[in-house]
Amino acid sequence: MAEVSNAALVRLERTIATVSKGLRNALIANQNWLILLLFIADVSFRLPLALSLALQGDSATHALVGEQIVATGRLPNQIPYFVTDPGKGWPVAYPQFFFVLLAGGYAVAGEAGLKAISPLLGSLTVVFLFVFARRLYGVKVAALSAIVLMGERHLFIVTIETLMESAVALFTLVAFFEFHYYIEKRRNRDLLGAIAGLALLLSTKQQAYVAILSLVLTTPLLAAFFRLHRERKPAGWSFPFRAALATIIGALLIASPWLVLQIQTAGTVDYPPGLSITQSFMTPKWTLDPDSMRVLNSIRAVVFYVPPEQAAGFLVYLQFYTAPIPFLFVIAITTVVGYLAIALDRTKRIFAILLSANQVTYVFLLWYWALPWRYLVAVAV
Repeated sequence: MAEVSNAALVRLERTIATVSKGLRNALIANQNWLILLLFIADVSFRLPLALSLALQGDSATHALVGEQIVATGRLPNQIPYFVTDPGKGWPVAYPQFFFVLLAGGYAVAGEAGLKAISPLLGSLTVVFLFVFARRLYGVKVAALSAIVLMGERHLFIVTIETLMESAVALFTLVAFFEFHYYIEKRRNRDLLGAIAGLALLLSTKQQAYVAILSLVLTTPLLAAFFRLHRERKPAGWSFPFRAALATIIGALLIASPWLVLQIQTAGTVDYPPGLSITQSFMTPKWTLDPDSMRVLNSIRAVVFYVPPEQAAGFLVYLQFYTAPIPFLFVIAITTVVGYLAIALDRTKRIFAILLSANQVTYVFLLWYWALPWRYLVAVAV
């Protein structure tokens, strides 16, 4: 009996030692402890602010849809947004993946769980940026990039409010970086990652089709780079085009159920039963502690250089509805810099290509007035 106990104790000690060694290798030897540290620090930074804010405006509307999904057990037939008449202009509606995420948070932890979704997505965005940048440039650059992104004001705003852009930021980052890794390494897992990221992006926000435009704009730059470097096979220049086509088609197929539902719900204004516009926007049931609001307003006044607002929450939309000439100048300069970086320093080509594609997309939006700038908050990040 004693021998059996001793043998079991030895096996337990060996198991503990193996697990401990594995954790040490995973967290220390592979420097993944930084990922855990960044995630904890970022969640501690965003989550308390998100929980202290009242749900108003778009945030309240999103929360109400999530509540309805939990209450009824099904997706709503209509999305509560202002949309155009059927057959006139662009349909304005939204896929419902983000609402499903909110419903999951609400089902698990009530209002606190619902409010926690956006900050958690923001923290995951910071973590994924660290992982991607570490693969490209090393730990030091990755850590600095992640710390900078933690304080990026657009991402900060959309992740303490319950807004779709929090999910859009994460899925955009995954889609674009995985696509470029696939072009670079030609590993199938990176292609699957790009398809999954783009599919989730298309399933989250109606204006996400702009990301397809950015992907298309990226492809000729990659093809041109392959032609400039002789170590690539002569026929390799067409590979980025085939990769982009596979990514877009795969993402559209996966996202098709959400997109079809989006088309079906576009063309009418219909709020969930029993939830009137007045209830949604004038008298929200969520409240905010006045002392917390004063602290948040002070932070906003210092960090964002805007005066405190009377309404609860941060200024979400900023100055996205103007088109100053200096901004066009900045677009032109950054695009030229992007091309030069591609030509002169191949180690920075992925960043330069992303920068150039995004700046050209901004030019497109400045011309295409039907799309407000705020829909590219995540791409700007």
